[in-house]
Amino acid sequence: MTDNAPVGLLVALVAVLIVLSAFFSASETALMSLNRYRLRHQARAGHRGARVAERLLQRPDRLIGVILLGNTATNLAAATIATIIALRVVGSEWGLLVGTIVLTVVVLIFAEVAPKTLAALNPPRYALPSALVYYVLLKIAYPVVWVINLFTNGLLRLLGVRPDQIASHSLSAEELRTVVAEAGVMVPRRHQRMLLSILDLDAVTVDDVRGFMVEMAPRRPAGIGNVVWSLKRFFAFLNAAGLSDVRVDGLLAHAAPRRVRALPCFTREETGRLLEGIETGTPCGKRDYAMVVLAVSTGLRCCDIVALRLDEIDWHRDEIRLVQAKTSRPLVLPLSALAGNAVAEWILHGRPDCDAPEVFVRLKAPLVKLGNSTGSTLMRRRLARAGVDHAARDGKSFHALRRTTGTRLKTGRVASDASWQRIGQIA
Repeated sequence: MTDNAPVGLLVALVAVLIVLSAFFSASETALMSLNRYRLRHQARAGHRGARVAERLLQRPDRLIGVILLGNTATNLAAATIATIIALRVVGSEWGLLVGTIVLTVVVLIFAEVAPKTLAALNPPRYALPSALVYYVLLKIAYPVVWVINLFTNGLLRLLGVRPDQIASHSLSAEELRTVVAEAGVMVPRRHQRMLLSILDLDAVTVDDVRGFMVEMAPRRPAGIGNVVWSLKRFFAFLNAAGLSDVRVDGLLAHAAPRRVRALPCFTREETGRLLEGIETGTPCGKRDYAMVVLAVSTGLRCCDIVALRLDEIDWHRDEIRLVQAKTSRPLVLPLSALAGNAVAEWILHGRPDCDAPEVFVRLKAPLVKLGNSTGSTLMRRRLARAGVDHAARDGKSFHALRRTTGTRLKTGRVASDASWQRIGQIA
């Protein structure tokens, strides 16, 4: 067939075969150079090419078999056709030598060095698409690949190698330390120090734990019990995971009892002065008054009041139906006449017209829900005007209104579950 074929056609066939050989060479290098951890991440993320590549790499003998089968076949075919071209163009005397030299240079540059270098520089770009091709080729040529692997695997077994035993790709502690240290800008320096500290856990001794407790005791005199509890739990996990042999139960057996600090609440006089000091003639005053009255009458947390939506107030039944932010539990609270009138006054005559679904919103653009610091800002502003003594960290915050409600329920000897449900303890 090739004896009568034009030389131009034969050259075109050789070019096609060189391109195929370049594909096999580049894809082989790319697949074998893939980062297995990145490949596993992409496969779990649903990338089709990554899933197929990961499956092919589970049996590298079969993958290498189909790659080399295609590469060898294309190279032999290209050599045969190149010999015919050389004999026609040069003649029988120098044709074989010239054809061999030319084809060697072409294959070496265009089918080996160049494609393999490109694949080594960016393995995923070439490996993931080629994995889909090899998956189909392996299905088609599986009988031939199976026979090839039968002989090659038998030869490897004679040399003491088990082809079915896949090499482990897990990292040792030192290898992981190198990866973290060389992460560069991809991992912030602070996070690098944290990760490297985790790898040094096996070097922690009892003296290190004792020194930490001595250092922390003056800083956390009231909460040292929490520190001890956390250390015990942490080292129990390290012991169970085999990350540390240090036993701290005996060292931390006798911890100082936690001191319970009685947090203050507002007296009835202070609560009255706080409400009387809020001017209700301005939109800001209407909003602050409604929030404080709502907190005192229901015991809601500030975060729940800030997040309260218009559709969570049932005006016909005088109820508030919401889901607590802290506990994620639904809660139904009665809406007193005083609180209902204050909220209605704010909505009708103080609240700006906006699309926000929350009851309490900002008075200036953007007209959205209030921020997390609303409670502290409100109390600083209103306590000073009400003449209530207040200092930093004295506990007289917006949350103290919730404690005030709870204290009144307790002193009033209301012991039913419904009473505690009013301040969101259970529900």
